[in-house]
Amino acid sequence: VWVLHDEDQTRARIAVNTIAGGFSGGGVSSNARKKYARSVTHEIYLVGNTPSSPVPDISFTTKDGQGVFPHDDDPLVIQVQILNCDVKRVLIDSGSSADVMYWEAFKAMQLAEEQLQPYVGTLVRFSGEQVEVMIYTTLLTTFGEEENAKTFKVRYLVVKTPFTSYNIIIGRPAFNALGAVLSTLYLSMKYPLDNGGVGTIKGDQLLARRCYESSLKIQHKIPSGNAGYRSGCPTNQEGVNMVDSEDMDPREEFQDRRFNPIEELEQIQIGVEPHQTTNLGRELLPTDKARIVKILKENVDLFAWKPSDMPDIDESVITHKLSISPKIKPVSQRKRKVGEERRAAITEEVTKLKEASFIEEIKYPSWLANVVMVKKANGKWRMCVDFTDLNKACPKDPYPLPNIDRLIDGASRYKMLSFMDAYSSYNQIKMNPADAPHTTFMSNTCNYHYNVMPFGLKNAGATYQRLMGRVFSEQIGKNLEVYIDDMVIKTTEKGEHDQDLADILKSVRRYNMRLNPAKCSFGVQAEIFLGFMLTHRGIEANPEKCQAIIDMRSPSSIKEVQQLIGRIAALSRFLSCSGEKAFHFFSSLRKNERFIWAPQCEEAFKQLKEFLASPPILTRPMPGKILYLYLAVSDRAMSSVLVQMVEEEEKLIYFVSRTLRGAEARYQRIEHLSLALVVIARKLRQYFQSHKVVVKTDFPIKNVLRKPDLARR
Repeated sequence: VWVLHDEDQTRARIAVNTIAGGFSGGGVSSNARKKYARSVTHEIYLVGNTPSSPVPDISFTTKDGQGVFPHDDDPLVIQVQILNCDVKRVLIDSGSSADVMYWEAFKAMQLAEEQLQPYVGTLVRFSGEQVEVMIYTTLLTTFGEEENAKTFKVRYLVVKTPFTSYNIIIGRPAFNALGAVLSTLYLSMKYPLDNGGVGTIKGDQLLARRCYESSLKIQHKIPSGNAGYRSGCPTNQEGVNMVDSEDMDPREEFQDRRFNPIEELEQIQIGVEPHQTTNLGRELLPTDKARIVKILKENVDLFAWKPSDMPDIDESVITHKLSISPKIKPVSQRKRKVGEERRAAITEEVTKLKEASFIEEIKYPSWLANVVMVKKANGKWRMCVDFTDLNKACPKDPYPLPNIDRLIDGASRYKMLSFMDAYSSYNQIKMNPADAPHTTFMSNTCNYHYNVMPFGLKNAGATYQRLMGRVFSEQIGKNLEVYIDDMVIKTTEKGEHDQDLADILKSVRRYNMRLNPAKCSFGVQAEIFLGFMLTHRGIEANPEKCQAIIDMRSPSSIKEVQQLIGRIAALSRFLSCSGEKAFHFFSSLRKNERFIWAPQCEEAFKQLKEFLASPPILTRPMPGKILYLYLAVSDRAMSSVLVQMVEEEEKLIYFVSRTLRGAEARYQRIEHLSLALVVIARKLRQYFQSHKVVVKTDFPIKNVLRKPDLARR
C-alpha cells in the first residue's frame, strides 16, 4: 500500500505494511517470492474462459444487519469446526497473508503432534516485528453449519506465543479458497456453496468485543527467564486461551501504597523481651494510651517476631487447594543459573523456611519450578518461585476481592484508627496435603515443596481473603475493613477504640492467627492505606505521590512520559479534569513519530504541579443523602465531579475524567454529555445504586438517553 500526499507529488513514498509471510507470495524462499512478484508482468492469462461451475452473485442488504448492534470498527470473529472440535474466537483478517493457528488452540484440540510439519520462515507483523514459525499443519476445516457448511483443507502456520486473544486467524489463503465476500458493517461473510447456493456466517459481536478488550490488556508480572512459551495452557468454556494477570500475589498492585504512618509513632514494649515491641500513635491521650497498651500486653501471644512464633491455622478451617486440570501435563522447568550473591541469598532463605517447617525436601517431583530473586527497596533479597506453569494448569478462583473505593470510603472520617498486618500472612495457611508436592522448587542443592501456602500461587489471594471473611465475618463493614492481610480498625469516638481493638483480637485468637508487630500501628488519626491518606477530615491524596510528580523534571523520553501518566492515574480520583490535563501528554506518545515535548506539554505539566501543591480533600457520601453530578466536556475529554451537600456546602466525593477515543471526538456536544454520563455511571456504579443522583445540566440528556436509536450509538 502506498500513501502519497496530493499537495506534494515530489515527496518520497512511504510503505505501509500488513502482516506478511507464510506460504503466500510464491513460497518461503526469497527467490521464489521474487519470481512470483515478476510473474505479474511476464505471464499471460487467458480471459473469458467459462468456469467449470457457475458462481452465484453475492450481495448484502440491510437484512444482513439484523441483530448487529451499530458499530464503527468491530472485527469479524466466527466459529469453525476442525475435525470434531468447535473452535471459537476465529478472527477473519483479509490483511494477513497466512492462516495462523496458535499453539494453545492446537493443544486444546488434543491433536497428535505427528500432524505437525517443519516450516522454515517468519511472519512479519504490521509493525515490522518478525515472529519465528517452526511448524505448520494441514487440517480439514468446516465453515458454516448444516446447509451452509463448506469443508476444505487449510494449511495453518502454528505460532507459539504466550498471550493471544484468538485461537485462529483466517487470512487470505483460506479466505480465497472459500470464495468468501466479507461485510464488516454487517459482521457477516458469504461464500458460494457446491450446490450453487450461497452460504452465510454471522460473526459473534459480543465475543469480538471481548477479544478486542482482552488484546489491549497489559500483560505483567511475568518472571524474567520465562519469555518462551510452554504448552499446557487451559481453556475456558468459551474456547479461549486463559491468560490471567493475577497469577502472582494480588497485593503487588498496592506494594508501594499499602498502609504507612503519617503521624509520628512511638515504640512500646508489650512483651517480657526487649525486642517485643510494636507501634503506637504519639497523639493519644494518656487514658486512651493506657487502655490500648493494656489490651496489647494481654494479647502479646498473638504477635509473632519470628516464623517459629507462628502456629498454623487449623486445617479444618481452611487449606489451599490447587485443583490442577488432569488434562495438563506436569512441567519441570530447566534450572537457571544464578550469580553468587543470589545463590547465597537463596541458601539463607531456604534455611529459614526449613527451620520454620514451611518446606520439606522431596524426591522425584512431577512439577518443578525455578526460584526468582527480587531485590527489595532496603537492599535485601526476596525469594519468589516461578509458578507460571503451575498457575496455567489451575482454574481461577472467582472469590471476589474487596472494592478499593468501598474500603477507602468505609475507613475515612473516623477519629481513631489502628492498622494491623498479618505475619507472613499466606504462610499461615497450610497446603492441601495432596497438592503440596506440586509446589516443588529448586534450591542450590535440593528440591523442596511447601507445606504452607506460598506467595505466587494463582489463587493464594482469594484463599486468604476467604479466610479473612470467615475470621472477621461479624466485624467487616462495622468496625473493621480488610484487604487480603491488611486490616484497619475504625472508631467514631476515641474513647471506644480499645473496645473495638479487643473485639478484633478475640477473633484473631479464635482462629489462631498471628500479627506482625513491626507493621502494626495502633491509635493513630492519619495513615496511608492502599494509596490514600485516611484522616478524620476525609480522604486525602498521598502526599508522597503528589511530591513525586512535583519533583519530576520535564520528561525527555517516551518512557518518562509513560511514568508521568502512571503517576497521574494513581491520583485520578483527586484530579479535576485529569483527561484534559493529560491530553497533551498522551499526544506526545503517538507511535511512529519522533518524541517531542511541545510547549503545550510543558505548560500542562506546570499547571498539574500547581494543582498538586494543594489537592482537594474528598469525603465519603452520607447514607440516604442526594448526590449531585456535574459534567464537563470538550473536543478532547469528558470530565465529571460527584458532590454532596452538607450543611449548605458542597463536599467533593469523586472526580472522573478520560480522553475521547476514536469516533467519540466526532460526536455532537449533547452526545458527549450523554456519553460522559454513561461512562461515569458505570465507573461509580456503587454510588448510583446506593443514592439518588441528580445531574446538573441545561442540556436535555434525558431525552437522548431515552431514545438511543436516534443516534445509532
